[in-house]
Amino acid sequence: MLIKHFPPPKTTQRQSGVELLRIISIFLICISHSVQTLEKFVDFHSATTDPQLLTLQLLRFCGTIGNILFVICSSYFLVNSKKAKAEKAMKILLDSSLISIGILCCFIIGCEVFDKKYSFTFITLLSNIFPDMYNQVWFVPTYILFYMIHPYLNAFIASLKKKEHFLICFFIFIFYGIGSLFSAAPAYSNIIGFISIYFIISYLRKYNAALHFNKKINVIIFVCEVFLFVLCILLKNIMSIRYSFFEGFPNLDGMCSVVFLPMLISLFNLFLSMDFSSRLINTVASCSLFIYCIHENAILRSEVRPKYYEFVFTRFGDGNALFFALLCAMGMFVGSLLLALIYKYTFHKITEKLGRKLRNSFNNLFDRLFKQIL
Repeated sequence: MLIKHFPPPKTTQRQSGVELLRIISIFLICISHSVQTLEKFVDFHSATTDPQLLTLQLLRFCGTIGNILFVICSSYFLVNSKKAKAEKAMKILLDSSLISIGILCCFIIGCEVFDKKYSFTFITLLSNIFPDMYNQVWFVPTYILFYMIHPYLNAFIASLKKKEHFLICFFIFIFYGIGSLFSAAPAYSNIIGFISIYFIISYLRKYNAALHFNKKINVIIFVCEVFLFVLCILLKNIMSIRYSFFEGFPNLDGMCSVVFLPMLISLFNLFLSMDFSSRLINTVASCSLFIYCIHENAILRSEVRPKYYEFVFTRFGDGNALFFALLCAMGMFVGSLLLALIYKYTFHKITEKLGRKLRNSFNNLFDRLFKQIL
């Protein structure tokens, strides 16, 4: 049996350490997406000794860091869960679609008001109405699949002996951790990345629970891994200037990165040990999904963000690209947060009720279909 969460909360209000980490994670993702759009205007991937370009190279990994943190946070609390709620999955999918449809409608109205011509193809309309089916925001459908299968993962993990569980984690470390440094990822997909992290977190919680609250060890691991990350970026640039081989090695990206995963597990443990509760932090953290769906919407990503960079670079030049990238990230985060809060207390109420009704309707329909097929 997996170890129960400890220490027990002192109040009925949810502890806010992990919730604060979720907020930091979504802000890091905003930074990464801002820098991704900047790639169309500024080349910062080539070998360089320019401090600004080196910083942009570091910030490009913020998305990977934020994604891993989200999976770690979810995994830690799901390892004790015995069942998945179809209602929750349906509500998330409805929220994702409703937000996308709302932005699509606002964009169409905006084009009419400002007399801007923009033609939508049929597939474009479909992909904005059903963003998760067309992988417009990849994290949402992957998380839904991960959430729905987690009880079966727990049942499998419960059947494992310690040595067997360790062996699985060891193979994950070799093939997806060490292997990713050389861009080797056999049969890799996003869902495999989620499941790999889940096996590691479940092992640590089951057999090394004391590590979660050992601040000294976690600080040491975190600082060492951060130093290793920065050192790798610097050495990669220095070596790439003379040897082209190092332009692709080491590859630090990936959900199971040997640089990021130990660093972020340690960071999660430090936030987990924080004993405080804040209603404000908990409320903002509850909007994480909405913030993600809003700021990374396909229309905003492909139409609005590039226009922002075109404007600032035409007016001010690209000498301060780092500043404008961070300004864009801050604007996306604050703007998305405000819209997310409005959505949470308005349209989200609708999806909560609709999710329950759809669950019941789906169950009835599936039961009838199942009987007919049999």
